[in-house]
Amino acid sequence: MGKFALVFCLSVCAAFGASMRLHDSAQIMDWDRAVEYCRSLDAYVPPLNAMEAAFRESYVSSGGKSPYQRERYWTSDQSDLDGAYAYNFASGLHSIEFKASRFRVMCIQSDFD
Repeated sequence: MGKFALVFCLSVCAAFGASMRLHDSAQIMDWDRAVEYCRSLDAYVPPLNAMEAAFRESYVSSGGKSPYQRERYWTSDQSDLDGAYAYNFASGLHSIEFKASRFRVMCIQSDFD
């Protein structure tokens, strides 16, 4: 697990419970494929509020320097049939994107052995 994944997992995993594992895909994919990818790992795409909380917590604890890669990641939150929220770790902001757009995905897996 890389530095980025570890920092994100510490923040997100603390919010959701101790027995969590993070899978950070290096591939970019559309929203439907991102959801499928996480399901294939017995995991889920984190919701927008978890992404925001993890960013804020690590941003503050790092003294105002973003520890995240400057990329956008899908969240599980949808805006409508064609749109979903993506979280930008360069700016700490989110946007509504077409589900056909391609971004990275992080998958959270809980209850693993």
